[in-house]
Amino acid sequence: MRDVAERAGISRTAIYNYAPDTLTLLIDAAKRGSGEVDAAIADRAEDDAIPPSRRLRDIVVTLLTEHARSTSAFLAMQSIEQALQQERITVVVIPLRDRIGDRILGVVAAGVASGEFAPVTDPGLTRALMVGVMQAGLRRVGNSRPLSVAEADTVALFLIRALQDPKPGSIAPR
Repeated sequence: MRDVAERAGISRTAIYNYAPDTLTLLIDAAKRGSGEVDAAIADRAEDDAIPPSRRLRDIVVTLLTEHARSTSAFLAMQSIEQALQQERITVVVIPLRDRIGDRILGVVAAGVASGEFAPVTDPGLTRALMVGVMQAGLRRVGNSRPLSVAEADTVALFLIRALQDPKPGSIAPR
């Protein structure tokens, strides 16, 4: 709370004129930052003039760089949600997570339709695997700093390659 007050240029006790507790501040910060990232992702996800692999790359890089940089509170909220399973946090985190996940799956579906990506037999599992890869990228650098664009690009490339149709003669899933 001291850091928030200092950045806002107000006294620590004045914060409570705006929010009754730390959790409320955290939720408000996450909503604000996540809304901006969500809008940027929506614009990119829906831009049919850009090939699906490029859209997916841009979305992943945005999520892993800008989102982590501008809304570290959101990442903290996810940790708190997992620990506390508190409804006030869940009602913020789950809809945003689902909206972003649906947009990503929409880009994947566009890639399948264009022949750029292999058909997806289980969209829920595909989304979970993609989230796992992105979380692994975030964990790699830990809380010390956000991922660089180059690191986020590596994660995006890994995901794109995983989605691409296998070359003829290569091992295909059963």
